[in-house]
Amino acid sequence: MTNRPRLRLEEYLLRIVEIVDDTALFVDGMFPEQFLNTLMVIRATERNIEIIGELLHQVEVGYPEFAQTHDEIPFRLAYDMRNLLAHTYWKSEAEIIWEAAVNHVPAIRFAVMKALSES
Repeated sequence: MTNRPRLRLEEYLLRIVEIVDDTALFVDGMFPEQFLNTLMVIRATERNIEIIGELLHQVEVGYPEFAQTHDEIPFRLAYDMRNLLAHTYWKSEAEIIWEAAVNHVPAIRFAVMKALSES
């Protein structure tokens, strides 16, 4: 396994915001029933939630002092969700993905933007 260069903290945070914004575009204007019946949007949203979780984990591991002072950012929860989606993909539930996309992912954006504005 090769060691990839670590991104600067701000690059991680901006990438998280970018992925969150993409996720918002996927579900914008959709009702839950539409989402639950559109496999391509479900899978794209699921993948972005995985990426957000991985990026937050990289921040938590690579910048522990930042993670410790920003407990409003759900580092562990996002990474746990990432692991759940990545390793139990055969039973991922679209309702959980919808709930995360419309409620939890926007909250991550808010918290990350707040942290960016403070730095």
